[in-house]
Amino acid sequence: MEKHDGSNGILDFVPDNLKKQKINKYEKYIHHGGEVWVRSDLKGTHRENCLCWSCERLNIKDVKKNCKIAKALFKICVKFDLVTPVFECPIFKEKKGLI
Repeated sequence: MEKHDGSNGILDFVPDNLKKQKINKYEKYIHHGGEVWVRSDLKGTHRENCLCWSCERLNIKDVKKNCKIAKALFKICVKFDLVTPVFECPIFKEKKGLI
């Protein structure tokens, strides 16, 4: 028989860093003219977190030369008022001269 230390066992398998993690807060705000929800700690971090902004294939000034994946994703974002940072991409090519 197992010894019971008095804990309820629910957090026994959760890593310590997650036990201390704060509960996410959400907020509404106006983005590109529409009201949207966002996780407060991620608001305004799209460019910082999205691979596209560090990729040579992103060319927002010339639609014909712009990345096909970025163009398709942007169409979805506009249609549904989304902000979708890309964390993984099969054709990512790092821009030269970044910090």
